[in-house]
Amino acid sequence: MIKHLLFLFLNVGLLFNVFSSVKTEQDSSENKGVDTNISSDSLPIRKANEFVPVISLDDVEVDDEATSSQGISPILSAGRDPFLSASLFNWGSTRFRIRGYGSEYYDTYVNGIPTQYLDNGYSGYSLWSGLNDVTRNRENSLGIKPSTFAFGTVGGVYAMDMRAASQRKQLSVTLGTSNRSYDLRGGITWGSGITKKGWSFAVSMFGRWAKQGYIKGTYMQNISYFASIQKMFSKQSLALTVFGAPTKQGKASSATEETYELAGTNFYNPNWGYQNGKVRNSREEYRHQPVFILTHEWNPKENMNWITAAGYSFGERALSGVDRYNARDPRPDYYKYLPSYVDDSTVQAEIAENIMNNPDLLQFDWDYLYATNSDTANYQTINNVDGIAGNSVSGQRAAYVLRDVVQKYQRFNLNSVYNVTVKNFDITAGISYQFQQTNEFKRVKDLLGADYFVDVDEFIEGDSGKYSDASQSDLNHPNRVVTVGDKYGYNYNQVIHRASTWGQFKANFKHVDFFTGVNLSYTSQYRVGLYRNGINPDNSEGKSKSINNFNYGIKAGVTYKINGRNYIYANGMYETHAPFWRNLFIANRTSNDITDDVKSEKVGSVEVGYIFIHPKVKLRATGYFTQFRDGSNSIVFYDDYYESLSNYTITKIDKIHAGAELGLEASVYKGLSVSFAASLGKYFYNDRQEVIETIDTDPDFRGEETVYSKGLNVAGTPQMAFSLGFHYSSKKYWYIGANVNFFDWMWVDYAPSHRTERAVDALDPTSEQYKNILTQERLSPKGEWTLNLYGGYSWRLKSTFENMKGKNAGKYYIVINAGISNLTNNKSIIVGAREQMRFDYDEKDAFKFPKKYSYSYGTNFFVNLTFRM
Repeated sequence: MIKHLLFLFLNVGLLFNVFSSVKTEQDSSENKGVDTNISSDSLPIRKANEFVPVISLDDVEVDDEATSSQGISPILSAGRDPFLSASLFNWGSTRFRIRGYGSEYYDTYVNGIPTQYLDNGYSGYSLWSGLNDVTRNRENSLGIKPSTFAFGTVGGVYAMDMRAASQRKQLSVTLGTSNRSYDLRGGITWGSGITKKGWSFAVSMFGRWAKQGYIKGTYMQNISYFASIQKMFSKQSLALTVFGAPTKQGKASSATEETYELAGTNFYNPNWGYQNGKVRNSREEYRHQPVFILTHEWNPKENMNWITAAGYSFGERALSGVDRYNARDPRPDYYKYLPSYVDDSTVQAEIAENIMNNPDLLQFDWDYLYATNSDTANYQTINNVDGIAGNSVSGQRAAYVLRDVVQKYQRFNLNSVYNVTVKNFDITAGISYQFQQTNEFKRVKDLLGADYFVDVDEFIEGDSGKYSDASQSDLNHPNRVVTVGDKYGYNYNQVIHRASTWGQFKANFKHVDFFTGVNLSYTSQYRVGLYRNGINPDNSEGKSKSINNFNYGIKAGVTYKINGRNYIYANGMYETHAPFWRNLFIANRTSNDITDDVKSEKVGSVEVGYIFIHPKVKLRATGYFTQFRDGSNSIVFYDDYYESLSNYTITKIDKIHAGAELGLEASVYKGLSVSFAASLGKYFYNDRQEVIETIDTDPDFRGEETVYSKGLNVAGTPQMAFSLGFHYSSKKYWYIGANVNFFDWMWVDYAPSHRTERAVDALDPTSEQYKNILTQERLSPKGEWTLNLYGGYSWRLKSTFENMKGKNAGKYYIVINAGISNLTNNKSIIVGAREQMRFDYDEKDAFKFPKKYSYSYGTNFFVNLTFRM
């Protein structure tokens, strides 16, 4: 239905545009009492049921718009929007997502090239992490608004200009401290401005370091670098920009309420433990993907602009973890080690007391791993290594190995956009080509005292060795012995090509603006297996069939300018998205088999709004409705029912996001302003989903089941958020501000495996056991509050030291800014919660694999001191 309505809306918009063009030619849960939500689609009874430049308005210069002969200024993407300021800076602590959309529904551009990863749609913010000084020139277009640099998607588009000529002329040195993910931050930025000969240079380097972040066991080592050179010609410019952010970071993981209570803190981290008296984290992430961008801009006439950019990026992301063979699970929070695993209450109490008296029991036991690997029983001889008769290797076989899960990237982007303005008309056209190849594999990082590790899968091999051939990762090299730096487990390339073209037409008249646009794209994706896996010996090596998708998007909108202060607008969009690579293959680690049911996702959206501008007041109110159809997802987890790793492909993911946004900012008295922002949404799944499940221990198995997801809430973000802020700027160059924030309507991310007939078969739908399985827990039913404070001061040294001399004496500044988040030290805010996919299908025990939670930081701060000239 929404598709037909949108087509009608868009076609009416097109007709209005044509009419206006002609006219212009003539003359313009259960725990702790929390509230819960039962899905409305339970199983049938018979089945056992620094302010960022964002969207705003430029002030109108004429005094009386009603009598002026000039047209009213169109809505521009510049200035400040109190709603976006709140969502970016005040609501980020709860992982707030604008309109509930994932990052794949927002396009991000740097120097003219898109930065999204083609396999999952995520924007590559980590590529320039820490380079705050050179990322200040940015443009936002929220929602379905027209943009001069991209067609966009339902969430909007965001662009940064990091070219040298866009950087301020300066020498800036910064030193900062924080108790968040880093303790110390410092760096230097230099920009030449534009020289008399038309050259411009800019460089920046920043580092962040923490021996331990806010959560124990986490740490950070980061150096971010940037360099850009640009040559300005009479009507053209050419810029080369290079940046990167090599980072090593110890990670935290979510945990169950039971382990938080045993640890006595909501910031328990199971990933670390002591080794030789020093903290060592088992989940360490390393990432570095340098980016090179060549950007050419041409202005053949004052009303024309043509930007063409080419970008290349390479590098890797690696996340460590522990693999094992014929050994117990090394995770300290493994459910079998906790009191709840035991039925006897007396034994439960003894286990709990022992853990609380010995907190190291909840941390990673590195000494145990080394001792196990050194055990004489693990001195073994492996025969016929690599399938070569008589090739034997003897030594300490690793029962545990520290490995990296590696994604090695190569990415190329070419994008060209042309803009021309003719009288009241703006015409924009673009074309782009994107390529991404990702080599995915596991790599031995540390043998933990052993001599080698054997590349077989113990979950497939089994105690009897029944699946000894299937357990081989690569039948071309059976019984492979690997050491530090070697690849093992799986090894394949994902290859993606995407080409697109788009056009946009916009007409600006005295009281009405129209725009229409269309986007066409073609995506080709395939897998190249580099191992002949034992599970799928005939369909794992070599190139798979190509999956090709033709997609399109159309959008249109109208803005009625009542006068220079009041605007109303309505926009609509319908688009289709090619499925992401990770959702195309039934078992992408081990097979070229394609999931037939994965389709292009369809997205339809409408938004209406009102904008008011005044020298002392800015207001924007927007309502939106978005429908997503035929989404897909792929999950890998251990299925206890089949005693195997499961590949769980979910299709027909349909959902609705509807809501309203409000942003208000008003100057009330001589430097004092008040802002208010609100977001009210309802994001929910509106249909049942389908699942195809395959398991590693039986390549012939293919299970299909329905997920009763209708009525469940979309998790991962508050669906209600408010912010009230006060900001005072003194004429003596200091400022101070405060924001009070409120969040509610947050939900646990449900596990599809729990919402199936298999999960509740034979249960009484009126029983507590049935409700415990199907209930979606609402987090913090009374809502959560935070209070943030910030302030700063700019000190011009010459005004203090009158004896300062020289031509640059008046250009020396010291700037200090600081902020405190969550001043009330609220440590109970759950910002991430999920049900585990693992489930007890035999006993139907909803609590055997309990939910896992992550909490927002308590009081945290930052302070930055900058010298600038």
